[in-house]
Amino acid sequence: MYNNLALRSNYQSILNSNRASDQIAQLYIRTSINNILITLRTVNKTFTISSGQFKFRGRGRASPEAATELIGKLTTILNDNHITAVHVYLTGFRAFITPSLTLLANSVIIVSIINLQKVAFNGCRLRKQRRV
Repeated sequence: MYNNLALRSNYQSILNSNRASDQIAQLYIRTSINNILITLRTVNKTFTISSGQFKFRGRGRASPEAATELIGKLTTILNDNHITAVHVYLTGFRAFITPSLTLLANSVIIVSIINLQKVAFNGCRLRKQRRV
């Protein structure tokens, strides 16, 4: 999806830099049927953004337009806090996650993308019923 060699070299340059202003943060993106939640964790602060904050209501909160608004707000937060690289953790699945990540990759280095979605396995088998 992304050029791993370029990512690795940029990531190594961030790690080797002595500037305290360069930071690597964790970005959690949770998508559900009705909402998108983005949480950005840095060393000092935690920022949480929801699509309901941008006056999206109902199913519009989980739309591609809401996702682009959230990514736009997120890039301003990243620039204000001098964050240059992020680890992305995804929960839930939507078709507009990939375009949102490409928008995000234009402004910050994505070090890793980790999917935290749980895989359904229909539960454990019930115990055999006791016969009396």
